Parts: sequence; structure tokens; C-alpha cells
Amino acid sequence: MARSSHVPDTVTLTVAKAMPVITWPKPSDITYGTALSASQLNALASVEGRFTYAPAVGDVLPAGVQTLTQPSHQPTALTLPRPMPL
Repeated sequence: MARSSHVPDTVTLTVAKAMPVITWPKPSDITYGTALSASQLNALASVEGRFTYAPAVGDVLPAGVQTLTQPSHQPTALTLPRPMPL
């Protein structure tokens, strides 16, 4: 006589939130009067998303040494697949 076993229809899985890794190469120096562009504001992240910079693209910095602060990164919402039957 064969033994039957019950396989659940669903399982629970916990997905931990991961922190994106942000890298931002040091930008080249610019001449006074040059507006900031994607050449300076070009950070990369390990997940898709949108960066917000302050100062922003198009801003002109005052003369002298300026410090650009790390941009904020808003990850794009991921679409998870629907549950699949087991």
C-alpha cells in the first residue's frame, strides 16, 4: 500500500529588504559658470531607481572648492511574479 503525503498549496517566504550599493566616481573639475550636468551627477546603484541631486543638473556653483553631497536614491518598485502552484 502506497503512502500518500500532502504537499501544501502555498508556502511562506520572507524577503528581506536589501540596501542598494551606491557608487559615485569623483567628477572632473569644472570651470566657474559651467552648469552641473550628467557628467558630474552620474552616480550608479546596484538596483534600478531614480537619483535626486542637490545641487541639481543645471545649477551653477560658486567659484572655489565645492562639496557635492551623496544623492538620494529611490529604488524603482519591483513587480514580483504571481504565486505559482506547486
